[in-house]
Amino acid sequence: MRMTRTNGRTMSASLKGAALAVIFSTSAAAAAENAIRIALSSPPTTLDPHFHNLTPNSALSMHVFEPLFRIDEKSGRAAPGLAKSWEAPDERTWIVNLAEGVTFSNGKPFTANDVIYSICRIPTIKDSPGSFMGQIQAVENIEALSPHQIRITTKGPYPILPVDLADVMIVSAETAGAGAVTFGLKGCNGFVEGPTDKYNSTDLAVGTGPFKYTSFVPGEKIDLVANDKYREGKAVWDKVTLRIIPNDVARVAALLSHEVDLIERPPLQDLSRIKANDKLAVTGTVSERIIYLAFDVEQEPTPGIKGTDGKNPFKDKRVREAVTHAISRDVIVEKVMRDQAQSAGQLLSPGSFGYFETGFAPDSYDPEKAKALLSEAGYPNGFELVIGATNNRYVNDARIAETLAQMLTRVGIKTSVDASNFSIFSEKRNKYQFSSYLGGWGNGSREGIYTFRSLVATRNTKEGMGSSNRGRFSNAKVDNLLREAQRTNEEGKRLELFRKIAEIVKEEKAILPLHYEMATWAHSADIAVQPSADQRTVASRFSPKP
Repeated sequence: MRMTRTNGRTMSASLKGAALAVIFSTSAAAAAENAIRIALSSPPTTLDPHFHNLTPNSALSMHVFEPLFRIDEKSGRAAPGLAKSWEAPDERTWIVNLAEGVTFSNGKPFTANDVIYSICRIPTIKDSPGSFMGQIQAVENIEALSPHQIRITTKGPYPILPVDLADVMIVSAETAGAGAVTFGLKGCNGFVEGPTDKYNSTDLAVGTGPFKYTSFVPGEKIDLVANDKYREGKAVWDKVTLRIIPNDVARVAALLSHEVDLIERPPLQDLSRIKANDKLAVTGTVSERIIYLAFDVEQEPTPGIKGTDGKNPFKDKRVREAVTHAISRDVIVEKVMRDQAQSAGQLLSPGSFGYFETGFAPDSYDPEKAKALLSEAGYPNGFELVIGATNNRYVNDARIAETLAQMLTRVGIKTSVDASNFSIFSEKRNKYQFSSYLGGWGNGSREGIYTFRSLVATRNTKEGMGSSNRGRFSNAKVDNLLREAQRTNEEGKRLELFRKIAEIVKEEKAILPLHYEMATWAHSADIAVQPSADQRTVASRFSPKP
């Protein structure tokens, strides 16, 4: 272990003892006041629940805000949230009965007007890196039938509306200064803008959930306390501190020294050491997150490619197929992920509606076939490629990218990696500065439409289609099948449509599934953890052991 030094000298035993005393007294104080200190690996970028549809942001929002509907962990189906019940009298109409007697943390009452205001707000968000428009694209009208009942009309049959709206958090219209709001596709009457910076300052970040914000230091720390007006009673914790510690070594060190009580995404190489500590524990489950390799299939020339005379090789399906056969998913799972992952042959994870047990085995590792396909496509000597990647957003993400680079180099595609933190990576990806990149997608809804609509639908911001399709793959058959699936109530028929979409995606090699991550947390043995496949770190899912 590296020695700790102060002013060039080794820290004295007495000083180290004092430091440890502070650490343990801090831990004891946290326990005494019923507080939990959590270390996050990826920073939430905002307190605004409508600004950026990103897993760290969604997990953070769940502490403070609530949606109309929740996704049941076991069934994957919509369950009551702020909506206590609902019915669909016809294929385009939903009558939603809202929970009564609910207040926001600042004492403002929750009513139908807050639901209308929240949905009206989504199209007004400026410069969103990942919009929630896809979640409301089917909505044609929303009316308040009473203070606690609404009628939602969709543009056509849309059976998964409750699943879509499970991602839309409800904010307070009155806190934003709005009076009565009426919905309109071209703009809502009575709507008052609630700027994102007012949410980030906590002024407007007021919800009905179990906690409320007290401070937000971007990239460093978020403090919350229990919401004493929470409708389900006292929150499990009086105080929650979320620290942002992207560095794996530092995050584990914080856990081992009792500076924090729980960490997300413990590095794989440290799991055995953590498990051997009788004061700590590790809890996990297979996640809904797919790790994939995407290609730019539109730009020509495309960034990060050399040796092709300006051509974009990824516009040729044979090159994309060569790449998939150059990859050994088994090596990635066994060596890089230390068996803490599962090889993937399709975008949807096990347990999702639209995951198929047969017909979608992971593509085979066949480097000789990869070389032959490259030669057939006109690249017998390969070309040079830079893969974009994050370096702490996903488990071992940079190492995975480096392993992919080695595998591709062996078949003639001389590959290097541009790995950066998530904010820099996102900026480059959103500006289409990668010819290929390693990405991840978590389908918390477990509904196939959500994944297909975001990752492989033709990009259309007005419809909320292709919101995360940064390779700009476009296939008219996929789009038509997806639109039909969104209109189809009968689940058997929807599954048939999903299979057809999945078959096209697999055939076209539009995006290459690599593996499903494990959702893992390391924590004090005194804390009970309810693991969730959505990988969201939410304080209410953890509780002190009796």
